[in-house]
Amino acid sequence: MVPECAQEHPDNRRHRSSELRVLILASLAIVLLSFAVPLRGWWTGDCGLRYLILHNIVDRHPWQGFWLEYPLRHLDPEYEFRPFLIIQTFVHKGQLFAQYPPWFCYLSAPFYALAGRMGMRFVTVVAGLLLLYGAYKLAKYVGVRRPSWAASVVVFGTPVLPYIYTFWDVIPALAAAVWATYFALRVVEGHSKTDWMWAALAFFFAFLMREEYLLWTACVWAALLPSVFLRRGWRPFLAMVVCAGAAMASVMLANRALVGHYLFFHASTGSGVAPEFSWSLSSRLNTAFYYLARIEAPQLNPLAINDLLKFSYLCTLALIPHTNGKTAIALLVLGTLGAVLVRTHLWAPGNPVTTQWVANSLSAATPLVFVGLYLWRPAFWRWQMTEHLRACALAAGSVLFLAATVCLSVPGSETKLNFGPRLLLPIYPGLIIAVFALLPGWLDRMPTSKLRQVAAAFVVVLVGIGCIDSAVFLSRLRWKVNSSKHFYEVVSAIAPQAPILTDMWYIATDPAELFYARHLLSLEAASDSARQQRLMEICKQLNPTEALLLISKDSPPPWLTDYGDLFPVNLEKEFHMFGVRMPCYAFILRYRNESPTSLQHVEPAHAQTAPPS
Repeated sequence: MVPECAQEHPDNRRHRSSELRVLILASLAIVLLSFAVPLRGWWTGDCGLRYLILHNIVDRHPWQGFWLEYPLRHLDPEYEFRPFLIIQTFVHKGQLFAQYPPWFCYLSAPFYALAGRMGMRFVTVVAGLLLLYGAYKLAKYVGVRRPSWAASVVVFGTPVLPYIYTFWDVIPALAAAVWATYFALRVVEGHSKTDWMWAALAFFFAFLMREEYLLWTACVWAALLPSVFLRRGWRPFLAMVVCAGAAMASVMLANRALVGHYLFFHASTGSGVAPEFSWSLSSRLNTAFYYLARIEAPQLNPLAINDLLKFSYLCTLALIPHTNGKTAIALLVLGTLGAVLVRTHLWAPGNPVTTQWVANSLSAATPLVFVGLYLWRPAFWRWQMTEHLRACALAAGSVLFLAATVCLSVPGSETKLNFGPRLLLPIYPGLIIAVFALLPGWLDRMPTSKLRQVAAAFVVVLVGIGCIDSAVFLSRLRWKVNSSKHFYEVVSAIAPQAPILTDMWYIATDPAELFYARHLLSLEAASDSARQQRLMEICKQLNPTEALLLISKDSPPPWLTDYGDLFPVNLEKEFHMFGVRMPCYAFILRYRNESPTSLQHVEPAHAQTAPPS
């Protein structure tokens, strides 16, 4: 006979069973959605460049290093005509390296070696599942009534979901950050003697995947510091800080020894190379605009007033937790209006992928996150860390990271293909979970049941908007991946034995397979007559008859007519790489006094674009 006090209440059993079902369904959705995104093709060149690192680690020089093997090094020993954007790669001790750290690629390498492209997807999908479960544990710890629902919104209602299906280190780093935050909160409250070790390991792994998590780690520690000093559990916290800091420092020293940079970061390889990567205090307003409010305007100028107005509407949501009654409803109406106005551009069917090039600010994803921006206001440095104060600590760490990123990021670093503000992604789990922790109490304080129902309906709408965002982003990811694959198939079939001269830097990494399938040379690097002559000498050694030009303009550089005759290639259709009419023009350069090779795609001789010089 089981004592009555030992019997579990039926409501508790039902609640736990319901939570488990939601977690299982969310996990299945993460796995099944991976089959909707093709394995071949790339969302952006950042993913393709990481694939080149992985390909070199496993296939080009197996497990001997992570440098990029340059197929034309015997003809171009100074890497003068390498077809990459200037900040994508750098040369160190005679070897070519990508600007990104190799550790994510090393993590993926065993699975890639065993299962190819499926192995590449395996790492990010498993990281997505770990993120879901970590968000569940964190939400449960801070007192969320339905932690499985909060965790599901973190994955499906924020810009997180599409990154699970790209070959990127974003999701492994974010999953580690969520687990690190969970264990760090437990360290502050002294629940276990081993929590500090798990927290240190998770903070270190997040940094190992992505360098900006060094900043995230500092912000989380700063948010927890007041509670640490007012409690007697500072020793495990200090042990966590020392161990994680020492591990991060060791990686930075290893980076310095291997490639000459403490951080594999845009600012590390690009500083002083291009003006947009230089840091200046005067650029902070523009950077803040890019990260927080940008929707359509190219930069912070009078044309941005429309974007700033929508952003101000969304910011009214931050005041909701500190209001009540009709005032709260009015703020919800304004915030929802701002979210809808943003979506008239974000969900527009025309030029879908180009939208992701511009609309990648905080305004452009998950309006519910604005509700959490002011949750940190109540003091969280009391002796006991109650559930309410844990949620405030989560929000405080997220807001600190948001402010630090805006102040310290290089301008323009976020103006590329993204799903929402990618470098701000660490703030989403903490703010979403904090909102779920504190909103039920806010709803309970509504003066009437009718107002409570109206407010709850608006919250559901805000959550739904975030989920629709994810569906739109997934459809664009699928479209772009297929477009990248199609680009590779078309280009591979044109003059397959000819080297390719191009002014389009992205084709070396998107599609990344092209870099080793064809001989690619940068046309833009031929900036003077001496370089032009060297470039043509290399081309003739690769193919003494012809070369293929892939350029972004409809007329080739005039100097090429000094070396041969140009024939336009009759492509089936223009390449819609970014969802707009961004054509790729192709020409065959047939060297003069040489017999032509196969010209299946080439127009007759009367289509010659320029007479011999």
